Amino acid sequence: MILAVTKINKTKIRCKKWQYLLKLILLALTLNTAGHSYTFTSNDGASFEGQILQVEGNTVTVVRDSDKKEFSLPQSRFSEKDQAYFKQWAKENPQLNLPGRNVTQISLRCTTARTNDESIIRETGRTLIDVNVSSSVYWDYDWITVETTVTATARAETEKVRLKGATVHVKASSVSGPVFARIYTAFFVKSGGGAKIFKVDERNVRIDLGQGELYASCNPVENYYGYGTVAINLATGHMIGVAGSNHQIEQLMKKKVSSGNLSQ
Repeated sequence: MILAVTKINKTKIRCKKWQYLLKLILLALTLNTAGHSYTFTSNDGASFEGQILQVEGNTVTVVRDSDKKEFSLPQSRFSEKDQAYFKQWAKENPQLNLPGRNVTQISLRCTTARTNDESIIRETGRTLIDVNVSSSVYWDYDWITVETTVTATARAETEKVRLKGATVHVKASSVSGPVFARIYTAFFVKSGGGAKIFKVDERNVRIDLGQGELYASCNPVENYYGYGTVAINLATGHMIGVAGSNHQIEQLMKKKVSSGNLSQ
């Protein structure tokens, strides 16, 4: 019985290894269709090495390896084999097949839709001493007695602190065609002589002519300074729009995009 159990276990392990190997093969095939060179052949027999950037409708956008030049052509200009490859690529790589590679600038505005203000009472860390002095006078024939009582009470000093926040309306529009963008809306507080981010809202938005908006908000905080928003083209990874409640915040947003750090 022990030998039978051992044999069954070995069989199961061998099956799992084959399943794992099959997954690796499928993954390799998928990677080979995205981000790797392919030999394109036109109807007249001319060929070149390159990569697909986008398949949209009957048009394919490719980049040529020799000079890194990008161009868009009708799929009908390519061989039947290539046209079948275009369909396969679009099906297997939906996350790469995004519109808007030619969009380099959009209209981006952000305005305050509502302010979120409140106040709190907090201790300052200092102690206050309340002193109460009372006197009593007694007269008894030739004597006058004066009794003085001094009472001291300690209590923590408090102050009223105003907190502020905002709900921001972000509106985007593209005159160059539809584009999928990741929009970051950052909220800032005063810090020393500058400002720092304390909250970031991140959304993926489809932007077109007159289309593309969202609302982002933050809770009330002390030393609230303002907000800024930036749009990144998901097809190219490039910044295509920036706006802020003031000029300093706009410049800070640009620097953070350049450094690749939009986190808090």
